[in-house]
Amino acid sequence: MECRLDVSPDGGGSVVRIHGRLAGAAIPELERVCRNASAPLVLDVTHLMNADDCGVAIIRRLVVDGARVTGMSPYLALLLGLNES
Repeated sequence: MECRLDVSPDGGGSVVRIHGRLAGAAIPELERVCRNASAPLVLDVTHLMNADDCGVAIIRRLVVDGARVTGMSPYLALLLGLNES
């Protein structure tokens, strides 16, 4: 499965759900979607199957910019250097 992004409003902010594989052309699309989403931004990675190095890097950068990540597997949390919250 390629990457699918779903965006929905959430209490004044936005939730971006990432499904499938985050790589290649999906990375600039994720950047665009997040740039146009209302803050605060939540990235739901419950259905993220895998991500290449660039995919991990964009998630990490979005977190540094203030996004919160939910639905992380222990493996993804380790890759991102984050604790599941």
